[in-house]
Amino acid sequence: MRQITKEVIHKVDDEEMTFRITKMNVLDGTYLMKVMLEKLLPAVKDLQSILTADVKGTEQEVVAKRTEQFIELIPSVLKTLDRDDLFELMKNCLQTVEVKMPAGWQKVMLGNDFGIEGLEYDVITCLILCYEVIEFNTGSFFGERSLTSLLSPQST
Repeated sequence: MRQITKEVIHKVDDEEMTFRITKMNVLDGTYLMKVMLEKLLPAVKDLQSILTADVKGTEQEVVAKRTEQFIELIPSVLKTLDRDDLFELMKNCLQTVEVKMPAGWQKVMLGNDFGIEGLEYDVITCLILCYEVIEFNTGSFFGERSLTSLLSPQST
C-alpha cells in the first residue's frame, strides 16, 4: 500500500513540533513536477558537478559536504522563479502540511492564510517544510529520499 502521509519533527523556537505531510493529489503533484522540471532543471548541470566531485571522508561527511554545496545553489535556482511562481509553489506545498497541536492536527495553510500563528514569519521552517513536501511527492521519481540519495557516495 502506498504511503500517503509522513511525519517530520522540526524545532521551532526550541520546541519540537511534529508536522504531518500528505501526498499531493495528481493535479497538484503534476504542477509540482512541471515547476521542478521547467524552472529547476537548469540547476542540474551544477548539481551534476557536485555529485561527481571527488569528496573524501565518511559517508556522513560526504553527504554533509554535498548538501552544503547544494544549498549554495539555492540562490541561483530561486532566481529562475518569479514571485508569483514561488508563492504558488510554496502555497501548494504548505497546504499539504498539518502540525500536531494539543487539540489535534491543524492545517499550516488555510486557503491563502497561515493557520498557525507566527509561522508566516518563520522562513526556515517554511522552507524546510516545502523541501520535505517536494521530496515526499517526487521521491519516487528520483528514488527513495531523493536529495539524500542523490548526495550519498553510493549514487555517484
